[in-house]
Amino acid sequence: MIPCSATFDGKNTYEENGRIHYRWYYPEFSGNYTLTFRFISTNSPLPQGVSLFVSKDFRGKMYLNGTELQPLKSTFAHYTFRIDEFPENEFTLRVCSTAGKIFLANTSQLHNSDSWDCAVYGYALWVEELSENHYRFHCNDVDLDDDYDDLIFDIIAEMD
Repeated sequence: MIPCSATFDGKNTYEENGRIHYRWYYPEFSGNYTLTFRFISTNSPLPQGVSLFVSKDFRGKMYLNGTELQPLKSTFAHYTFRIDEFPENEFTLRVCSTAGKIFLANTSQLHNSDSWDCAVYGYALWVEELSENHYRFHCNDVDLDDDYDDLIFDIIAEMD
């Protein structure tokens, strides 16, 4: 089955063949922690990346490779981390929060456009736990296929 807005039926997840597919993924971490993102592979003609959102009640700061990110000011605002911005295919995100959560989705540039999108049309991901606090994300982008290899990336979490 090809994931799309109709497949999710207004929800964040759906299950197929015993696997949960997400529009947005909410890591279970809170407080202070560091996430190392590693881009493993892409199999799409479109540029790929990860979009990071914060919940409405998020209070705290985040640091991308040691540099503080400016706070998001509008509803559904997000940070986009494009693979081509990280020649080493890796970056760290330090989260220091007293309230709220982060959540993420895969993103890609749209065909024949400068715009990027996520969590609609064919976008979806599923998560594989490789070991404690080490997760692999298998992502589909806007192209209508169901192979979940458009972007594969890992997150390794270190808790304070």
